Amino acid sequence: MAAVTTALRIRPGLPLLWRAVGTVQVGDDPAVAVLLERLDAADEALLDDLVAGAGRDVLRARAPGRGSTAERVDHLLGLLDGAGVLEERSAAPPPVPATAAEARAAGLVRGGDGWAALGRRAAVAVRVVGAGRTGTAVAAGLLEAGVGDVVLEDAPRRRVRRDDVAVGGHRAVDVGRGRATSAAVLPGGWAAALGRPPAQGVARPEALVVLVADGVVAPAGPAALLREDRPHLPVGLRPASAVVGPLVRPGRGPCSRCVALHRTDRDPSWPAVAAQLAHPARARDGEDAALARLVAAVTVVVVLGALDVGALDPAAPGPDGDAPAPPWSPGRDGTTPGLTWDVAVRPYPLTTARRWTPHPACGCTAVPAVRDEAPRPSGQGPDGVPGGQRP
Repeated sequence: MAAVTTALRIRPGLPLLWRAVGTVQVGDDPAVAVLLERLDAADEALLDDLVAGAGRDVLRARAPGRGSTAERVDHLLGLLDGAGVLEERSAAPPPVPATAAEARAAGLVRGGDGWAALGRRAAVAVRVVGAGRTGTAVAAGLLEAGVGDVVLEDAPRRRVRRDDVAVGGHRAVDVGRGRATSAAVLPGGWAAALGRPPAQGVARPEALVVLVADGVVAPAGPAALLREDRPHLPVGLRPASAVVGPLVRPGRGPCSRCVALHRTDRDPSWPAVAAQLAHPARARDGEDAALARLVAAVTVVVVLGALDVGALDPAAPGPDGDAPAPPWSPGRDGTTPGLTWDVAVRPYPLTTARRWTPHPACGCTAVPAVRDEAPRPSGQGPDGVPGGQRP
């Protein structure tokens, strides 16, 4: 069997920007860009080689002819690798249903060349419960990002509203029809449009359930998922804002009930208010297009963060919901226990992260953190009631 060759290269998407003689900036994003100074012609030639990609041995062998040394090559490669702008990848990426742009973005955030993260996405299914504008946008975004299978569901009683109609989602002719029936066919059409091959009858394990709803989460859905040790993410929609999270991994951090109990500690009337907001008979208006797209984008980022790292981030939760979340850094992303995001579009787009701790009266962290059963194939129970989480 032939050996797999690897090449070192500057991560795609990070341009080399020449600032002055002997000074190069790698990348134009302040979050990842690095500055290299006091470079000579041999160093600059090395950087040019790294744009196309070359093996370490090749780069070391070229050094003497350029008036440099193998030790200098190793030093520069170490600097670039330590700064996170260098990647090592195999000659051919694995066959996964996502684009090189997805791999590039995943690599910048997760390390590596990104294809390993995309492989984890492709191996699982995500179920989205709640097929309004936001829910359909979440499902479409996950499929576009390379998630292997996306199932879109809704309660039988829900009907397609005029506000649910969106490009790529429900059509105007669907208004008045059952959202569950309309939603069931959408992912298949999206997959075909993306050039995805048929699933060949292979059921991927369900990694996560996203619960999208107007107002406040009805407790039955998350409670059922918690009992069955199913990771889930509530998304609650309001007229001009929304709340995404927390990402619940049973036994590994606070759940939706913990957040509700913290709210009740501060506002004893909260349970009565929440019950009215979650009542299925309450008149509900659809969300506007800008809010739906922004909330969907935040939700997709959180879900992909969990999938890309295997939802195994060990970061500890912070104090409570009033504590500001720390600045983003590797390992402190959407998989950190207890994070919620308040998302608003008026008067300008704003996303605020909060952290919550397990509530002592809940007991959810007593749920075993390791499943003792085989993962459920995509699209199979429990029947979660669509709901959203208010901060």
